This record gives sequence, structure tokens and C-alpha cells, in this order.
Amino acid sequence: ENNKNNLKFVVDSAEECLRQISETYPGNVALVMLQFPTPYRFQNATGDEGDVDDNGGYDSSPSVARKGFNSQLPDRAASDDFMVTEKLLSRIYEVLSKYNGQLLIQSNCEDVAVHMRNVATDTRGFQSVTFSDPVVSLGAVTQRAQNWVAMGGERAIGKCWSADPLLPSGGRTETEVACSLDSKPVHRCLLNAY
Repeated sequence: ENNKNNLKFVVDSAEECLRQISETYPGNVALVMLQFPTPYRFQNATGDEGDVDDNGGYDSSPSVARKGFNSQLPDRAASDDFMVTEKLLSRIYEVLSKYNGQLLIQSNCEDVAVHMRNVATDTRGFQSVTFSDPVVSLGAVTQRAQNWVAMGGERAIGKCWSADPLLPSGGRTETEVACSLDSKPVHRCLLNAY
């Protein structure tokens, strides 16, 4: 009963919601969570979409796209169809930096997590939190992860990546719980906005 005015549901774009919060919310925003956004189509080193062929090689031919592989996914990381844009990260930073808030990033796709973290830290001013129990090694569990590793993609390993869940068990998403049950990694980092 005492908390009935503390929770509100909003149906809007994330950028518009954050704009409204920035302009009208009188309180402190301590945390924004970007959890498991729909990943963009996997890109090879040249930025082309493709898939693994029968010999384990990477096939980026136009016929792959016609087959419908990942046709529902955003085209690429820099696409406006991918939720986590530079504009969104700028809005998040604007809201969080007023009170030295934090941004939690989680994804079950290593390349997506690395991309989000790099854009946030390299172009938006976020600073990585370091963890006492960091990720020290990762297996390439999914085909996407295997492709990422094979092309030399940056790994979500090191002091800026948490090996442990950052949310209490009752606050974890279905995706995070499913990854845990399936022994698949969740790539998570926490960023400060000062």
C-alpha cells in the first residue's frame, strides 16, 4: 500500500521516456538497465551479414539474406532498428550524470554486449566499474559466439565484466534465468555516469 505511487508503467520510445524524465522527474535516477536487447544480425569483420556454411566457413553471399536467416533482427549495430543507439546512450548519460548514476548492460550475445559497452565508454563518457570477481575466461557456447571468436572479436573478459549476477535473484529477467539454467554466459558490465 505505501508504495502504490512509486511505480509507473510508460508506453513510449526509450529516448522519449528519458527525455521526459530529464525534463520533469524531480527525483534521483540512480540506475538505468539495458538488458538483453534484441541483437542485430551478426556481422563479419567487413560488416557484411552472413552465416556459417557447411564447411564451417563464413558465408556472406546475398543468397544467405534471401534464405531468411535472422530476417527479423535489426540490420546492424549502427542501425536505427537496434534499440541501443548513440542517441539513446546520450539520453541515458544525460539523465544519470545529474546524480552520478549507473548503467547496467547485460546481453547473452557477447558481440552485442561489447558493442554497447564500447559505444557507452568511448563516445558517451561512461566509466567502467571494476569487479573483484571478473570474467577471466569464456567458452564460445553459441554459433554466434564461435563466429565472433573466430573473426577475432573483442572478448567480454577482464576486470570490467562481472562473473556474478548484479541483480538479486528476484530481480533477474527470464532471459538471465534461462541462460543460467542452460549454462550459457551472460555478459554484464556496470558503468558510471559522472
